[in-house]
Amino acid sequence: MKSNYHAIFCAMATCCLCVGIWGCDTASTATDPSQQQRLSAASPPKQSVPLPPPERIDAPAPPQPVKHKLPAIHFELIARQIMGAWRKAWEDRDPNAILSLYSPHCDITKGVVRNGSTIYYKLSPEAYRSKLSYLFRQRYDQIRIDIEDIQIVTDREMLISARFLQRFTGFRAGRIQYSDYGVKLFDIHFDGERWLIHKESWTEYSEIPDDLMSGKF
Repeated sequence: MKSNYHAIFCAMATCCLCVGIWGCDTASTATDPSQQQRLSAASPPKQSVPLPPPERIDAPAPPQPVKHKLPAIHFELIARQIMGAWRKAWEDRDPNAILSLYSPHCDITKGVVRNGSTIYYKLSPEAYRSKLSYLFRQRYDQIRIDIEDIQIVTDREMLISARFLQRFTGFRAGRIQYSDYGVKLFDIHFDGERWLIHKESWTEYSEIPDDLMSGKF
């Protein structure tokens, strides 16, 4: 029995001695400067990889007019239909119906005659909505628009230009509050689903009849 204990003790001592020698070897390798230099020389230095530049995201461009080949008579009918709907929406004092005829990126130039001078200004579609709301709620309870001398030009692919003389009269409680007479221009494009007004401008007519300025017409 004692011999068995003696054999076990010797085996354990031998294992501990081996572990101790191996640990010393490892420690000496890790702390030996020359060994570290050799290891550093053997492995190539790490190079930093430059990060790619951030991707540039541009703002979406306004949709371009879609080519839509039709006979010339169709373009004239389209222009007259839009002009008729535009006139009716104004006389109905319906801002939603008016704005439904315009592109969201429409370029709008308006004009107003005050004390014999004409003031021109641009409106975004949002500002246009606010302007219409003000006119219909506070300025006019009745509007009349007369259209004459219609001229329609088209390239028969993507653009219709409609030019006409517009006579505008705004009433309040049966009395004329404002009137003007000028040249209206619509540029109408097909946006892929429907024809819409992409540009509107108004210029005072250079020869305004006296009876128009007095409101007697």
